[in-house]
Amino acid sequence: MSKVLVTDTYLTDIADAIRAKTNTQQSYTLAQMPDAISSISSGGGSSYQLIHTQNLTANITSTTANNFATISIGSVIHTANALVYVKIRDSQAPRAGYFIGTDAWFANPFAANGNTNTVTACGKNTYRCNSDGTFGSTDSGYGLYGYSINSSGALVIRQRYHATYTLTINGTYVLEVYLLQWPDNISPFS
Repeated sequence: MSKVLVTDTYLTDIADAIRAKTNTQQSYTLAQMPDAISSISSGGGSSYQLIHTQNLTANITSTTANNFATISIGSVIHTANALVYVKIRDSQAPRAGYFIGTDAWFANPFAANGNTNTVTACGKNTYRCNSDGTFGSTDSGYGLYGYSINSSGALVIRQRYHATYTLTINGTYVLEVYLLQWPDNISPFS
């Protein structure tokens, strides 16, 4: 076997590629890299891509749903057979008596043929941390949640306080938007 020179730069590039594919910030030794590469799923499995992240600062007392922010996530949402996943979480981790966060999903059933009609909302979960420290969920629309995405990729985040749960909705929340690709390019929404 011939000898080759492997520089730190090459190893860093390989580790960066692994981190990009696994969406982590983990460090790898040379011995760990083969297993890390083997663990990356390929063909036939769902994949996802983080397309936007930012912090949202909130202090909500209104029980009426209002638009909180409009965020441009761009035309990447019009990828064929893709689903847009909007995740919002309390940056301080769950706190008793506080709103925790939401998950919302949006599908573009027109993406496969290049049509840029409005993306369709297809699901939402809202999470709360009860005053006794237990966890619950509801779909009644409170806290900060992904409400709509229009044809130009403008994501509307809504805000609403829920008096029934008397949850505190203030502080910093982390918004992450992912583009999910369905296996074998088959979307259940088109």
